[in-house]
Amino acid sequence: MAKLGKLIGDGSGDYLSGKLRMARGDISIEIVRDEDSSGADGAPSHEVNVKRPDGGSFNVGSAWKLNIKRGDHAGKIGYSIETSHPEFPQFRAGVFPINDKEFIVQTERPRQAGGTEQ
Repeated sequence: MAKLGKLIGDGSGDYLSGKLRMARGDISIEIVRDEDSSGADGAPSHEVNVKRPDGGSFNVGSAWKLNIKRGDHAGKIGYSIETSHPEFPQFRAGVFPINDKEFIVQTERPRQAGGTEQ
């Protein structure tokens, strides 16, 4: 997995923000709880927004809040994000806790048949 950047959370799990290093340069993003989320299984729980220099933001994708079940982060909260905006690089990434407020963003590699990473 390639490290894209680091996010800082507000401690509630409702808001994270930080910078990602992309091919076109660094971008500021925020992951914000989606007030309209139904909470149904499979529905995204958060929005992924790019922060503009003027202070505004625009939506580029969705995030799902996850309870991590195995590995180094077992028992902690993480996020899976997916972007899908025509003016923004499309990618999937995992957001994993470093500590209670800091998170690392890493790209997810596509899996081959049989569940192994390429």
